[in-house]
This record gives sequence, structure tokens and C-alpha cells, in this order.
Amino acid sequence: MNLQKQFQSIINLFLAQRVFIILSVSLLLQLYIASWPDTMGDVELYRSWCRTLVNEGLEASYWGEPHPNGLILQIDYPPVYPYMIYIIGNIHQFISADSFQSNDILVDFLLKLPAIFSNIIISLLIYFFLKKQLTNRDASLAMMFYALNPAIIFDTAYWGQTDAFYSVFILLSLLYFMNKKPELSWVFITIGVFTKPLVLPFAPLIAIFTWRDFGLKRTFKCTVTSVITTIIIFIPFLYLNKIEEIIYSLFFQLEAMPYISVNAHNIWWIIGAGLPWIDASTKILGGMSFKSTGIILFSLFYIISIIKFWRSKDGLALFYLFASVALGFFMLSTHMHENHLFAFFPLVSMFVIYDQRIKWVYVIFTLTYLANMVLHDPFIVSSGIFNMGKILYIPYGSGGNISLFRLALTILNSLIGLYIFFYWIFHYYLSEDKHHYATGKYKVILAITFICGAILPLILKARTFKNEPFNLNNAVITTNQDNNVDLTSFSINNDNRQVIYAHPPTQITYNNLEISEQTGLTFGFSLHPQTWNPEKGDGVLFEISVQIDNKAEMIFSKYIDPKKNTSDREWHDYQIDLSKYKGKEISITFITSPGQANNSSYDWAGWSQLRLISINDSK
Repeated sequence: MNLQKQFQSIINLFLAQRVFIILSVSLLLQLYIASWPDTMGDVELYRSWCRTLVNEGLEASYWGEPHPNGLILQIDYPPVYPYMIYIIGNIHQFISADSFQSNDILVDFLLKLPAIFSNIIISLLIYFFLKKQLTNRDASLAMMFYALNPAIIFDTAYWGQTDAFYSVFILLSLLYFMNKKPELSWVFITIGVFTKPLVLPFAPLIAIFTWRDFGLKRTFKCTVTSVITTIIIFIPFLYLNKIEEIIYSLFFQLEAMPYISVNAHNIWWIIGAGLPWIDASTKILGGMSFKSTGIILFSLFYIISIIKFWRSKDGLALFYLFASVALGFFMLSTHMHENHLFAFFPLVSMFVIYDQRIKWVYVIFTLTYLANMVLHDPFIVSSGIFNMGKILYIPYGSGGNISLFRLALTILNSLIGLYIFFYWIFHYYLSEDKHHYATGKYKVILAITFICGAILPLILKARTFKNEPFNLNNAVITTNQDNNVDLTSFSINNDNRQVIYAHPPTQITYNNLEISEQTGLTFGFSLHPQTWNPEKGDGVLFEISVQIDNKAEMIFSKYIDPKKNTSDREWHDYQIDLSKYKGKEISITFITSPGQANNSSYDWAGWSQLRLISINDSK
């Protein structure tokens, strides 16, 4: 008997060592990759927030002056993550003020630590939860699926994203709920919501199932707990008397990057034929916008998911539901970024070990999620392999252009993800027995969907790029500072557009434009709304000239000053007939100049929607 106990002790020690080894490898690998330079720019943004929080305080960080290149550098996150980086910044400042102010690499590394340690916490939560249900071996295997997941490590350590930081609150909320502690569940889901709006779809699930499992009285008690948690989170804003402003900011964030897909390989990437920055408010079927269609699709999926799992006796039903919502939210909603599938992985890790088919789903989604990020990483895609073949120019897209080869990879990756999403629906929604594979009928449906989805986007893409010559990479730029011209976005009167930012004095010239009969030029322009205060500058002169046969002709000129003239506080959209240049090659120059006092301060000008069109088509 003693020998048996000793043998069991050795096994337990070995298993404990295996868990320690897995976590150590995961942590060391993440810390090593975290030391690499930032390639996406998000960590640079977090660094700016951190220093502003420490040096100037909370109010300046949320509502201070933006960066003069027109990019919005004020904090646009709910307050929980800014509190975290404020603590990190103050500790760094206390240890070495000089290092905090000047050592960008070290600051960037420290700002990645909350998400990295969140990954370790999530891994431990997976292990300890499953250890109660399964053997130590299976629990450690499920933990390893997450801890050493290359997509998770890429997102957290390489890109420096905060997804693990908010995902840990989703998981804690769910685990406390399943442990019959709904009050703590509500605390953590509330903290999660005020960490990142992506947590919002999970909050109603906690509320609905609290009412189902614990009754109305306990639900009311949980609501009070959530309200108290919210008040505590917003105490600094109450002290600053900025509660109304922060609430407005939180709602405004929901419309940040208002496009059908912000590089997310989901159903909208396929519908958009791989074209980024398509405005989600664009009207489609029956006058309904892309955004409204996405809301309806996800809402239907959300409601069906609740109904499906409401009466389930399976102890893991809530994990299935939460994972389904995370997956459906990414696949069906507009506004999604390439990294917004993250929360799906810790949730699926809780039951991946139970079903061989879900293991494959997990592996495939890991690969598509990783590919989604890799195919849009500026440093990686700059290599030759991703730029083979024909280059398609995107006038308002991130990166300015995309090779036909990389475009095909993005669409293929989107289709694989969508295909597996359909299989997920079959597995959990349509099949009575989750241990059966898809029947022949469903395989045929999925195969047809896959083939059509592979062909149609490329056809649409060819049409999309037919008349899009105004790509910034093709322009000859004349200006007095490097950061005077950039791609960004302006939102004016709820009309959010991608713009070519052109701070005066600037000339942006496009050469060798072939003009056919009945060709017109459409364009829009304005000044950024944050420059509309009377004390900021003296307006901007927008001009367009055409060069042909070494002669220049000014075809458009308009001066606007929205600081003084409220009628100028809008998008100024025009169309010019270029038919007189038919059959010739011309150059078009877009010019911005300071106002009458030659004051270029706050001249944050932008050109939008530059197009060569057929005048007949525009009527």
C-alpha cells in the first residue's frame, strides 16, 4: 500500500512538473517575443497613453489635444486597461524617470506584460477547472492547447494586443457562475465590459442565466453588485466631473472604425471581396445597410443560441454557448478586426478535450486566426512572397495595395473559417448526436458555398479596381514635412470617411491618367472637426489643377473656414467634367494651402472619395 502511495506521489509530481514546464515554456517564449519591436503601431499608441496618463493625468489622456498629424491619440478605451497601464507607468517612473520618458523599447515590453500574464492565468484556470472533471493528463493537455497556441502568442506577445486581458474576465465570470457564485460572476463581467466593448455580448448571457438558475431576487442582488462595481470603476471620472463625457466616449467607441471588416476574415471580408474600409453604413438590400444586416444576422444567431442551450442538461452547455457567441460575433458582425476572435480560444479550451472533432475545429481556427493576423502584419507582408504577381491598388486601404496572390490567400482563409463556422453550426445546432460527422447533404451545401465564395469575390474584385487610380503609393507628394500626408479617417456629421490627410502646404500629384469620353472627377474635402474652434487657424484653400502638354490649368478652387463659418462644417462634395481631355494623358494635382493669414496651425485638411467615373453612370 505504501508502495502504491509512493508511486502515485511520483506520478503527481511528474504531472505537476509537466504543468510547470508547459507554463514556463509559454511564459519565456512570450517574454522573448515581447522584446521584439512593435510592427502594428498599437503598442506605440499604448505607450503614448501611458506617458500622457503619468505626465498629464486622466483628463488630458481622454480629452487632451490630439497629435497634429490628424490621428486621434487620446484614449478611446474604457477605463480598466488605462488604469492598468497607469500603474505600470507610475512604477516605471518611480524606479527610473529617465528610462520611462526615453526608453521606448522597455516601455513597450512592460505594456505587453498584463496580457502575457493574463494568458498564464487563463492557462491555469483551464487546468484547475478540468482537473476536477478529467485526469491530470487530459487537463494539462487542454491547458497546453491554449498556453502554447501560436496564434495566442502571436496576438499577445508579438502584436501586443490586450485580448487576453479582457478574456480573463470573461472566463472568471463564467467559472464563478458555474460555481454558484453569481455575484462574483457579475463583478468580473462588469470589469470585462469596461475593459473592452467586445465583452458586451457576454453580459446579457450572464444576466439571463442568472435569472434562470438563481431566480429574480438573486438577479436583482447581482444587478446591485454590478452597479456598485461600475461606480467604483468610474470614481476617478466622478471626481473630475467628467462622467457624462466618458459615457459619451464609450458609446462613440462602438462606431470606431465603422467598416464592414477591418481586416477580419469573416463573412464580410468575402462579401467585400477582400476590399478593406468599406463603410458599414453603405445601403444594400432593400435600403438596409451592411451594419444593420450584420446586427440582424448576429442577433438571430444570438437568440437561436440561447434557445438551443437554455434547456441543455450538459454541464458544459454554458461553455458551448459562450464559445458559439464569440465565434458568431466575429463571423457575422461588421466592424471586426483581425484579432477579435481571441475570446473563442480560452472558452473552447474548456471542452476541446472531450471531442475529437472539436479538436480539429480548434486546430483549424488556430491556423486561420494566425493567418488572418500574419496576412495583415505590415512587416511580414512586406516580404517578396506576399507581393508576387499583379498588384491591385486600394485607394483607401491599409497598406495602400495588395497583390493578387495575397488577396487570394485572404479570401481562401476567410472561406476556410466560414466553412468551419458552418460545421460548428451543424455540430451544435443541427445534429442531434454531436458524435456524428456531417451528412452528405450538408457536405454538398458546404462545398457549394465554399466554391462560390472562392470565385465570386475575385470577380467582384476585378470590377472594384476598374477605376481606382488615386492610390497614395502612386502619388508624387510635395510638402515641407514628412508627416503632412497620411491615410486616416474623419467623421463629420456621422459620415465617417477614409481620407488622404494633407496638411498645408501640400501638393499630391497623380500622373499618366488616361481620360476617356464622358469621364468625370468626383471628390470631397473638409477639415477635421477637432479644429473647428475659433482660435485654431484661419482655414484652408483646396485647389485642383490639371497638367497637360507642360501646361497647368486650375479647374477647382475653394476656401473653407469652419472655425468661423458654421456652413463649412460639413463634407464638401463635388464633381468635375473632364471630357475636354478625352483621349489624352493628364496629371491631376490636389493642393492644400494655408488661409489668408498664411497660418497653417491646425490646418488638418483631408481629401475624400477621389474617383474617376463615367458621367453617364453617375446620373
